[in-house]
Amino acid sequence: MMITNISSSKECIIKQEIYSQMMVYNIMQSIVNDLEETIEQEKYKHPMKININMAVGFVKRFLVKNIVPIRENRHYTRNNSVKNKHSINKRKSF
Repeated sequence: MMITNISSSKECIIKQEIYSQMMVYNIMQSIVNDLEETIEQEKYKHPMKININMAVGFVKRFLVKNIVPIRENRHYTRNNSVKNKHSINKRKSF
């Protein structure tokens, strides 16, 4: 779940990120456990199970939507200046 990629330096936000990643993992594990019960094992030569990494990818692709507002007729221009090009907040996240 990329728990090693923490994007903050404040203690309370680090805790929030860890707790949220643990919650997502628990939800994913619950879904995987339910799905593994539906696998008809007698159809296959070897025991089959759900690939958790692929399951996370499917959830990210189909359930998580990054929605941003489109604000028309803005009265100000955006400030695009980057003060710290390599900030800790620029790390890769899921």
